[in-house]
Amino acid sequence: MTNITQQYVVYRSTKSALNMIMTQYAKTLEGQGFIVSASNPGYCATSLNAYSGLKDPREGAKALIRSVTGAKEDVHCLMVNETGTEAW
Repeated sequence: MTNITQQYVVYRSTKSALNMIMTQYAKTLEGQGFIVSASNPGYCATSLNAYSGLKDPREGAKALIRSVTGAKEDVHCLMVNETGTEAW
């Protein structure tokens, strides 16, 4: 396995684990009034990827803002992206 392939294996595994943790927080904390969601900004041009991303980070930030400011019924236990939401 090449180094780059290994990096993607680790990235995918940690991303999956993060999604599982967020789902559990959403379900566990909902009864206490918490709203838990996640955001997917897409592949943005940042220093992390040597600015090879396909969109401006300011555009990607819109998903984060929607995730934080959205009504519970629009964001709770959901992944917020530029086109709407996806269930975990």
